[in-house]
Amino acid sequence: MRSASWSVAGFALMLGGVLAATAMPATAADFPKHTFRGGNAGWGVVIGANKAGSLHYNLVAPARVGVSFGALSVVAKARIGQYALQGPLKSGERQDVLIVMIAPAAAGSPCKDSAGRTHPYAVIANGGRAGAWYGCGDFGAD
Repeated sequence: MRSASWSVAGFALMLGGVLAATAMPATAADFPKHTFRGGNAGWGVVIGANKAGSLHYNLVAPARVGVSFGALSVVAKARIGQYALQGPLKSGERQDVLIVMIAPAAAGSPCKDSAGRTHPYAVIANGGRAGAWYGCGDFGAD
């Protein structure tokens, strides 16, 4: 897979800052109006706004989490086109925090998933003790 705008070191630094940040409720104004669909082999995430304007997610990661869903909040003011979000993650009886970061792929180097498909965005989802996942995605028509 090709590298997105955020490096692993940058991800680690942002993750540290995210845990210390105060989450702000995300609204439709903080996120594109089109639903984001991303993932890779073995996992997927869908992020969008409900009718009230709040962000929500659906995560499918059968090997670690199964299916989880919930509300998301903005946790960091990222550059234009980048998004850092967090919300509750339920994995069986265990509660964790899900942190999702989305960034445009580097110019001229689209994010390539394990099936060889190219996408304009890279996505990292970190579910704490449940695991972390890297993949690609798109904002598409709903």
